[in-house]
Amino acid sequence: MQEAIRELEEEIHRSTERLFAGLLRTSIGSMRKILRRGDAKSALRAIELLWTSVGRLPQKGAPETNAFNQQVVRPLVTDPEDVRAAMSLLKAERRRQEGEDLEMVEQRDRLAE
Repeated sequence: MQEAIRELEEEIHRSTERLFAGLLRTSIGSMRKILRRGDAKSALRAIELLWTSVGRLPQKGAPETNAFNQQVVRPLVTDPEDVRAAMSLLKAERRRQEGEDLEMVEQRDRLAE
């Protein structure tokens, strides 16, 4: 009896997997039609649903998770003053790098003359 139950469960599982594969193919075709013919809002919603269904986007109201290993994302810095200081440092570094880029372009232009 146990063997018959196990075989029946396996058959149901295989049948469900086949149905799921067919449903996935149909859904992908429908998604393509929405993306081609639908308005931007419908297309965006379809894309959000797809990525949410495969676990790459969090469900509405769920905690944010890392898309690769599904860990809950917690901010490293929570104090507003620390955040402002970090942003200030990032802006200063960006200005420094932009200055270096400008110097390299000017030097290249001088060598080209």
